[in-house]
Amino acid sequence: MLAVGLNTHDPPEAYRVDLMTGTRERVQDKEAALSYLRNASVYEMMREGDLLTQYPAVMSALNHLGEPSDTALKRITGLLQRHGQSVVGVIRKELENRKPNQFSTDSLPNLFGDLQRGQVLPISDVRVFGTVDETPKQIDLVFDRKRNLVVINDTITLKKAAYRLLQCLADKHLEGAGRGLDLLDYPTMAAGKLADRLDLADEGALRQSVSRVRTQLGQRFASAGYDADDGKALIENLPWSGYRLNPERVIVRVHSPQ
Repeated sequence: MLAVGLNTHDPPEAYRVDLMTGTRERVQDKEAALSYLRNASVYEMMREGDLLTQYPAVMSALNHLGEPSDTALKRITGLLQRHGQSVVGVIRKELENRKPNQFSTDSLPNLFGDLQRGQVLPISDVRVFGTVDETPKQIDLVFDRKRNLVVINDTITLKKAAYRLLQCLADKHLEGAGRGLDLLDYPTMAAGKLADRLDLADEGALRQSVSRVRTQLGQRFASAGYDADDGKALIENLPWSGYRLNPERVIVRVHSPQ
């Protein structure tokens, strides 16, 4: 209800425990909430191959959608991704102006903050999908502002539109690093502002540009022997918030020519 903006139709007084500020004291209550958030965090980044690997029982559902298996699998994966984005997006929005430690210890936002920092569940357990050996855990982005290009892991060079988009997001990333923020709290750039910075007509044009750059990143990652999906995931889009570089994956550096 919160994800689709229908707050007024779901009043908080209808619940025994307030969703955001309420304290969950019982272990069972905390684990139920954390299980829901863990799954949402994983679904948000899920890929089709991940779904089949981790949940092979989904194969039994593919024949009931009346579509080719590949199409059905994409639809199911997309459904889970949207669910994850909606759930996690609500929590991230709640945390935009307050840090997790400003909530009570056993409140949902604070539990989510612990989850993201790996204090409740080791990060290796949260990210149960994908092949971790195909792409380095930390992806190095070096920006050369004199030559207007970015070099990724000393292997991939991007220029023009891809460079301009990544540079704008890198500036925001460096702002978060300079303020000493937790990775979870790294700032985003609103779609309208990012469109203005890139001299694009509107947010629709921005979405098209981001989609093209993500596709280019996937292709270049694949050509370099990395996982294409890891390249596409470098740019995060947080619902109701904006765009940013994935703070858990990237290291941003700016080359200063002598």
